[in-house]
Amino acid sequence: MKSGDQVVETENGPSGSIRSDSRPIWILALDVAILGGVLLLCVHFIAHLKPLDAPLQLRWWMIAIGFALAEIFVVHVQLQKEALSISLSEVPLVLGLFLAAPFELLLGQIVGAGLALLFHRRQYSVMKLGFNIGLFALQACVALIVFHAVIPMGDPTSWVGWVATFDATLVVDLVGGIMIFVAISIADGRPRESMNLIGVGLIATFINSCLALAAVLMIWTNTSAAWLFGVLVMSLFMAYRANASLRKNHESLRVLYGFTRVVQEPRQSESVIPAALEHLKRMFKAEIAQLILFPSTQEGPSLRTVSGPDGTVRQMEPLESSFVTGIWDAFAQGREAVLLTSEDELNRARLLFPELGDSACMITTLMGAQGVAGILMVGDPADELSSFGDRDLELLITAVSHIGVSLENGRLVQDLKHNEHRALHDSLTGLPNRSLFHDRLRQAIMSGERQGVAVGVMLLDLDNFKEVNDTLGHHNGDIMLQEVAVRLRAVLRGSDTVARLGGDEFAILMPTMHDRGEVGRVAVKVLAALQAPVVLEELSLEVGASIGVAIYPDQGVDASVLIQRADIAMYSAKSNRTGYEVYSQERHRHSPGRLALVSDLRAALDNGELAVHYQPKAELPSGKIIGVEALLRWNHPDHGLIPPDEFIPVAEHTGLMRTMTLFVLESAIRDCRDWQAGGRPLTVAVNLSARSLLDARLPDDIIDLLVRWGVPAYRLRLEITESSIMADPVRLADVLGRLSAAGIGLSIDDFGTGYSSLAQLKRLPVDEIKIDKSFVLGMAHNENDAVIVQSTVELGRNLGLRVVAEGVEDQHTMDMLTDLGCDVAQGFFLSRPISADQFGAWIRELDAFRSTLRDAVGDATEIVNVPSVIPVRIA
Repeated sequence: MKSGDQVVETENGPSGSIRSDSRPIWILALDVAILGGVLLLCVHFIAHLKPLDAPLQLRWWMIAIGFALAEIFVVHVQLQKEALSISLSEVPLVLGLFLAAPFELLLGQIVGAGLALLFHRRQYSVMKLGFNIGLFALQACVALIVFHAVIPMGDPTSWVGWVATFDATLVVDLVGGIMIFVAISIADGRPRESMNLIGVGLIATFINSCLALAAVLMIWTNTSAAWLFGVLVMSLFMAYRANASLRKNHESLRVLYGFTRVVQEPRQSESVIPAALEHLKRMFKAEIAQLILFPSTQEGPSLRTVSGPDGTVRQMEPLESSFVTGIWDAFAQGREAVLLTSEDELNRARLLFPELGDSACMITTLMGAQGVAGILMVGDPADELSSFGDRDLELLITAVSHIGVSLENGRLVQDLKHNEHRALHDSLTGLPNRSLFHDRLRQAIMSGERQGVAVGVMLLDLDNFKEVNDTLGHHNGDIMLQEVAVRLRAVLRGSDTVARLGGDEFAILMPTMHDRGEVGRVAVKVLAALQAPVVLEELSLEVGASIGVAIYPDQGVDASVLIQRADIAMYSAKSNRTGYEVYSQERHRHSPGRLALVSDLRAALDNGELAVHYQPKAELPSGKIIGVEALLRWNHPDHGLIPPDEFIPVAEHTGLMRTMTLFVLESAIRDCRDWQAGGRPLTVAVNLSARSLLDARLPDDIIDLLVRWGVPAYRLRLEITESSIMADPVRLADVLGRLSAAGIGLSIDDFGTGYSSLAQLKRLPVDEIKIDKSFVLGMAHNENDAVIVQSTVELGRNLGLRVVAEGVEDQHTMDMLTDLGCDVAQGFFLSRPISADQFGAWIRELDAFRSTLRDAVGDATEIVNVPSVIPVRIA
């Protein structure tokens, strides 16, 4: 017999439950109708029935014990989507029909089953308890009437007794199913879609009836054999339970596997959570599941997602986090998971989960990478018979761990995508950066080759942008760059790419051009879009630009060549003030000298025309040489010595900067190794451009060079300018952090000429600042410059930073810096930049001079302030 036909949960909705708060009047009326029917049947039928002439008469309390035990020891079985609870209640019913007086049977069933409901299943609701006891009484009356209508046809121990027994128990099942169907329909406010509860337990009813008939025949034949019946009942009960346990274990593994597949499907966390909650409801035959996620920061709210009855979902409702954690701590008391069944516990739980009914719920923590990430609740079992137990709690803990892993994996994927986006996009404008632009250009060239279409490349450089930065500061310069990015995106097609290559330089890729004239029309549109002024600090500023164009395959079939030639055309447009120019080999063959440097510079790297010179640094006040700064020099075969200010920008615009930077680094590290091997350990400083600092490969390249040449990391110092810091502060902080972690020293060069010096000093891992030479050169005769130098020295001292003054050209300046407490001096007063060989000769002469002076004075400690480096300056 399916016990769910008799024991009804009256709070939580579908499948064997009625809602006590939805249709209370109708349910009360149903209780009264059942009670009235029982009284009517007792008066008109039961009162006239006589007990059978049995060899053994059972008293009502014996029947009551049988029904109580049958309702307490229940076997729960899951068959597909139906939760069945099999009891042996047919056994005391059939025994009572044969061996007890009618009213004894009626009283025994009411008392025994009622006490089991009240004390074992804790049905304290009067309306709920009244319905179930009334249903028990009605079923007992119907069974008595049907049984006594058939039994007079023959011997109770013959086939007549069997027919009477099966008729009675089957009619009892039918009556119970109909009454529960009616009750559920009233509670839900609509008829059920099917009467699937009726007759679901017919197989168990038939088996139990056969067992009871066997017992009756045994007792009827030989009363002393009654104990054998007890053994048989216990064996059947154990068989039921073992089968149910096996089925439940198998079902648990099946649903857990299905749940794991659901939460491991690749999707956003916003969709993982509702899918997981819906699956948990099916897994535990529950009406409601809710997840509250704690915020990742203390300031944010907790977020609740609810999966309610009938598939209703409410996502990410904000809750006060302190309120959530306070309530959870109150009833969890340090436990990982709790099973709540008492009314007091459920009332506290409803503060967090207001939709929770009054039957039972399970609550457990959701663990994340940083600890407890949230709490999850599964509540309101579909009916009392499928109520939760300890095994369900263990299964929930396992399932929730899968949710935690899924959400954590989703977060890692999001972080990976975010980091990938950061690596390929400019942090200021959100546009693709140089790396992504190069990649898309290469893809476009391959596609153009297959399809036979042209590809357009434009490089755009803003006019007078440096003046905006210098006059209004980097913040306003950033605003202008962001506005330019917005305007460029607005005039281009969705298939085109606009990128920021760095500084005020942008690039545009047109991947498919069927008409060569299209690139000119787009260039005109871009220039027109930039003509409208930009308002900065109540100033209306015009944004001018120059554009250089190169077309695949007309001007090249390689990405680097196209960018190089677009760059040449851009410089030509800027020089000639033509707005835009398309690269032409004939027109640009005799470009101004700066443009001609592009090809010459590549040859210079191959032909060894570039060399690294060194300018020494002296410790103050001792004058001891403690390091050098590496400076690149280009001795052009036709034009002679070319200043760095001319060829460095060319290298930045033509993709040669990385090669040139690695050349300087390797030369400096190699010479540092040689000096160290000669017994003269010195620190070598290399100045890096903004473009080099934004190269994510740079830290690994530098560490590889240090390892290759066997130079300790602290012997290398990298100098960065304040303007390069502002190019992309987010990516720069990552690169500098990796370099500092490796033990490489970091200096801010030209300190005092930027706009965010103090802010950057607090954020970046620098340990040295270099005062710009424009202040040092004038400090001897300009009071303002002297004050700036003094303030910078004091600032460095207070922040624990070493201070280097560059631009020292006379003894007086050296003395002033010594008096101010400056740490290191550098400038022409010590030496001009010289080659590695010249530096070796220079420092040997310096050692000889100091040795002679020491012999003359007698004690080196007495000559620390002597201008020991002056006599050996090398031009």
